[in-house]
Amino acid sequence: EGLMLSFLLSAYYIYIKKKSVLNSALLFGMAVSVKLIPLVLLPMIWFRLGLRRGFKFIVTVAVINIVFFLPFFEHDFFVNILNSLDLYFHHFEFNAGLYSLIREVGFLLVGYNLIAFIGPLLALLSLFFILRSSFSQVDLPTTSLFILFIYLLCTTTVHPWYIIMLFGISLFSNYRFPLVWTFMVCVSYFAYASSPVDENLAFIALEYLVVIGVFLWEYKKKRPLFDLG
Repeated sequence: EGLMLSFLLSAYYIYIKKKSVLNSALLFGMAVSVKLIPLVLLPMIWFRLGLRRGFKFIVTVAVINIVFFLPFFEHDFFVNILNSLDLYFHHFEFNAGLYSLIREVGFLLVGYNLIAFIGPLLALLSLFFILRSSFSQVDLPTTSLFILFIYLLCTTTVHPWYIIMLFGISLFSNYRFPLVWTFMVCVSYFAYASSPVDENLAFIALEYLVVIGVFLWEYKKKRPLFDLG
């Protein structure tokens, strides 16, 4: 997570300060090669760069990742990636806000876990709002922050280290809710207080109510909850 964030912030710096789209794309591609999450930012980048330069940016990112993944390529390479995505959206679940709420409603209605349906549904919902946010005229760090926040709210798995990327980008914005989340996400570890692992929905609800509450306050007031000095 830290390495991915370093490459991503370097890509933003090169683009904003040096106006170098190619070098920025190279660094962004390296961030994606570490972890795929930055891919959700590509629609926003394409919109900001325009059709031609945006296409070149995406092609550069694709080429970088092809080069980096070539040593691992085998006949089952793409099958393994698809299987991993299937596991992520249909089976994995931990410390998820919106998903946990819908899952409990599903238990009440049908009596079993609807993750096989809820996971893809939330992915589509996330895609819709990410694409909508990508056309924002707000500054680059803030728009990136909103997109990643949408992604984390809609995913079925939010491990504590997932907040690192959100927190790192927030330092260049007027939002402090990711910093609050770095504290609140610790309550997710109460799931390991029992064996087998059993999540406490009250703690999850508390975590997300606080984080979303701080976000809404900052969004409405147009200023951070506190100053970092």
